[in-house]
Amino acid sequence: MFLKRIVYGLATLLVLMAGVVYWAVGDQLSQKSSLGVEHLSDVKSHQGIEADEHIINTFTVVTYNIAHGQGVKEKPTDWRSKAYTEKKLAEMAAVLKRIDADFALLQEVDVDANRSHHINEAHFLARTAGYPWVACSLLWKKNYIPFPYWPPRLHLGYMESANCILSRYPLEAHERLVFDKPKSNAFWYNLGYIDRGVQVVTAKIGQKQVRLFNTHLEAWEIDARQKQAQVLADFVKSFSGPKLLGGDFNTIPEDASMKKGFSDEPETDYTGDHSLSILTRGLGANAEPALKSGNPTFSAEAPSRQLDHIFALDGLKIQRGEVLKEAGVASDHLPVWAKIGGL
Repeated sequence: MFLKRIVYGLATLLVLMAGVVYWAVGDQLSQKSSLGVEHLSDVKSHQGIEADEHIINTFTVVTYNIAHGQGVKEKPTDWRSKAYTEKKLAEMAAVLKRIDADFALLQEVDVDANRSHHINEAHFLARTAGYPWVACSLLWKKNYIPFPYWPPRLHLGYMESANCILSRYPLEAHERLVFDKPKSNAFWYNLGYIDRGVQVVTAKIGQKQVRLFNTHLEAWEIDARQKQAQVLADFVKSFSGPKLLGGDFNTIPEDASMKKGFSDEPETDYTGDHSLSILTRGLGANAEPALKSGNPTFSAEAPSRQLDHIFALDGLKIQRGEVLKEAGVASDHLPVWAKIGGL
């Protein structure tokens, strides 16, 4: 009888634990989804674009990992106040407004998260910098993230974080592809682990169209990142017409002079990482990078490696590209800007 009670008790405990885990991790994202776009009718582009009345052959784009509005952190347990988060978002909005790009490809954007005080960061930046069109692709939606593990008061908690594209031009046909998670992670860890993926939207620039791809690849496991790079290349190639790919690829050019020994992340080692070569080979010879090797974008305090990239494809041409060092430490990444021709 006593043994039965122990067995029943353990079974009940396991069921309760499973229920808590199921509640915490929430629904898993589907591999491929069609998503909507938002038109913020109260936002007017300060450029005053009337695309249908102009012949437009060029456009500008910036890719920027905004580090969920938390600036540069020394350790994961650093907790930022709402005022600090809004200050960093205002700094980034000022950068976006100053550089005046037609499109902003953003990564690590919290749209409703406990860690960033439930600020919709996409709307904050769009309204402050003057972007009427917003397309956000959730890549981390969890009811409760118990990390950092201790102390509990620093848990990330509720999480809705995304890749987002801000645009001065109308957007439509928004899709998301979610990549496989690292197989080296324990299955229970992957239940709450951030998804990586790519979003694509069609931008209407007057009578012309261009497809914009915004991606964020795996940060820690090389094998997973290399597989994601191939999947990304295949996905981009499956679309026709002029295309622009940008984002945080979490990898460096293969000819980079420094591949390990970074002062901010001594454990990071890109030796043997061929992710960018796999991507560019998969995209084909017409994929043109905005930056040459040797233009570091991370970490913003003391840039030592180039993780953020832009590629023009299928008729589009890079006219100019640069790392915007004037962004300072608004984020832990520096933005990459490019002027694109051939439209």
